[in-house]
Amino acid sequence: MDRVVGLDDVEVDIAMMKTTGDHERHERKRFHAPRAAPTRPENVPANTLGLGSIMFSVEDIEDVLARLDYHGSEFVGEFAQYEDGHCLYYVDIPEGIIVGSAEELSLNGKAP
Repeated sequence: MDRVVGLDDVEVDIAMMKTTGDHERHERKRFHAPRAAPTRPENVPANTLGLGSIMFSVEDIEDVLARLDYHGSEFVGEFAQYEDGHCLYYVDIPEGIIVGSAEELSLNGKAP
């Protein structure tokens, strides 16, 4: 990893996520060493230029919310239902990325 990222003495956790059918993959890294400096102030608005974000489609948003709450995630806004078909939320993770999840209610047998 040191050679790939151009740093010395790297300690990193890597998680690979793949979509259904193995069509796409997404990698998340959390560096433990060397310690990184923050690149932005805390509590910036969601429309800040250059702010990274990613959205995932989930089957059981209540389960995902419970797990995020257990790990101390901080919500950007609030959990909400969008129009008649989706429930969604966004959390701000320590790496400075906003991560969202959405559940399409009609696909999961839930009434909108």
